[in-house]
Amino acid sequence: MATIPSFGPPISVCAYDGRMDANARVEAAQAALAAGDQAAAEGQLREAVKGRAPRAHRMLGGLLLLNDDLVGTRFHWEQAFREWREDGEHKAAALVAADLADLHYTGFGNQAAGQAWASRARRLLEPLGRCVEWGYVQLAFAACSAGDPDRLEQAADEALQLALEFGDSDLEVRALADSGYALVVQGRPTEGFGRLDEAMAALSAGEVRNASLRGKAFCALLSACERAGDLARAEEWTRIVAALVLEPLRRPTRILQTHCRLVYGSVLCSVGRRQEGEAAMLEVLGAEASQCVAHRASAAARLAGLRLLQGQIDEAAELLRPFHDRLESAEPLARLHLMAGEYDIAAVIAKHALESAGGDRLQQGMLLGLLVEMELGRDDLAAAGHYAEALHQVASVAESTMLCAEAALAAGRVAAARSDDTLAVTRLEEAMEGLHGQDCPLLGATICVELAQVLAASGYLAEAAMQARSAHATFDRMGATLLVRRADALLDSLGFPTRSSSGVVEGTERFATKRQAASDTDRILVTVLFTDIVSSTARAAEMGDHGWRALLDGHDAVVVTEAERFRGRIVKSTGDGVLATFDGPGPAVRCAGAVRDGLRDLGIEIRAGLHTGEVEIRGADIGGIAVHIAQRLCTAAQAGEILVSSTVKDLVAGSHLTFVDRGLHELRGIPDEWRLFTAMP
Repeated sequence: MATIPSFGPPISVCAYDGRMDANARVEAAQAALAAGDQAAAEGQLREAVKGRAPRAHRMLGGLLLLNDDLVGTRFHWEQAFREWREDGEHKAAALVAADLADLHYTGFGNQAAGQAWASRARRLLEPLGRCVEWGYVQLAFAACSAGDPDRLEQAADEALQLALEFGDSDLEVRALADSGYALVVQGRPTEGFGRLDEAMAALSAGEVRNASLRGKAFCALLSACERAGDLARAEEWTRIVAALVLEPLRRPTRILQTHCRLVYGSVLCSVGRRQEGEAAMLEVLGAEASQCVAHRASAAARLAGLRLLQGQIDEAAELLRPFHDRLESAEPLARLHLMAGEYDIAAVIAKHALESAGGDRLQQGMLLGLLVEMELGRDDLAAAGHYAEALHQVASVAESTMLCAEAALAAGRVAAARSDDTLAVTRLEEAMEGLHGQDCPLLGATICVELAQVLAASGYLAEAAMQARSAHATFDRMGATLLVRRADALLDSLGFPTRSSSGVVEGTERFATKRQAASDTDRILVTVLFTDIVSSTARAAEMGDHGWRALLDGHDAVVVTEAERFRGRIVKSTGDGVLATFDGPGPAVRCAGAVRDGLRDLGIEIRAGLHTGEVEIRGADIGGIAVHIAQRLCTAAQAGEILVSSTVKDLVAGSHLTFVDRGLHELRGIPDEWRLFTAMP
């Protein structure tokens, strides 16, 4: 037997609508919707609202919401609210106010307006005592409380009691779905998905008559799948949504279709199916998708996280720009600043989001893990240990293998930073064992590369290489360019070079001439690299000491990583650059190019100069004419340019490196003219 859908919870109104034809048109609209004819239903309702017809306004607003006309929905619901309130039908008006609260918070992204409408709904009901409408209003108010799952669980439990007391099956299913979602994000997935499965059974059996509540319940179910990364449920439940809601309607329902694509794409990204997931996220952000702010903010945050892994920093920043105030943007936004060396800004964002997360233990775990990374990045081991312990406490009360693995990873990182390699290996192996059988490829590969670094420091090079290769393969499959580079560098340092996903052979070239070890001269033949930050004095003055120090931290991290990757040795920092040496010119040129490109991603422009010649060893420092030549070349280079001597160019003949002739130049304090070349690695 077909059910006739309606929009919004059922409303008992004592007053007569005022026009017989308006009521008849509403009934005709319901019949048209039951037949899947949205256009006919909309036509009937538009005729009905030409007179005083609050019921028709409410139903038409719900129909427009399915078609993503948020402004039209707001207009008709506000009209329904006014007419019912004027008629003294405060229960009906309160329910429409609850709908408007959800529309403003979720659709328009306006939390203050959402809370204001929820407050209006509560004020209308307060004189009326205990009634079933309180359940709907409590859920709306909790939904506008910045997504606090503790408050949502409490509101859903109260709504469920009211639903059972007054025999409202629609409210019962909505409360089951909302409480199930709250339990999942609190780290209680068994209990949470138990309630969600119960709600899905009722929805599948057609027990929920009105379409608005069906849509909201389905949204809660899908959101729980997204947060838990449950691909199997996401696939099954999106098929059910399509069969029960989308297919019976002849006109596409953009807002629900968009949410389905958002959830499915997000889960695909979580389990490593990057290309499919990325395509779904782009679809959600496309012009044809819903303009619902909550959906677009979630998609932008997820896609920005992918872009950061791919090294596309500017695109990630652009995706996040409209959503800086949204909680879902906090993690990728903080990571963006972390990658730029702006530790203080990153920490403020992460800590603020942590305070706003309420009882959302999944969000807490992610943010605490990020704070551990931040504090280790600025060598504050005490603070890193504090956040690692806080993450352990969160994981210990949550039923989540992923959170437990995150906590063990954080503890392993802190132990490694404290040079306690034995404890670090123990914790990292615990993290790997905890993920056994789980579909969390990015987290698993991250644990592998951390373990590889600790094993390498302990002298277990073969075991370290095995872990690094495993991580490299996963990062490469996921398109995580920055993490591929990290695995490349580690493997190169272990003497197990790999071919990167771009096809460029990294770090294997050795200069044919061996080091000379004459005991009476202490001179060796090397390639000298000098780098320098462009306009460093002006930038330091503009940023201030604190900001400049943070930028230098980011600069140094990139330089150290790339120097290790190409088997170079950093001799010393020059304040706004470095002096480094390499066994041969090929790796030195490629390292200079990698440093330049990596720093550009952080908004830092450098110049570089290289020359090959003998240098004199002076303890940890070096000297000699070759050092002076490299320094003069760096000074002569333009912004972003890698300037090399003809010696470097001649020695790498046949290496497939490209050079542009810059002509003859005089170098201050260096005899003769020198032919210089711009290297194009």
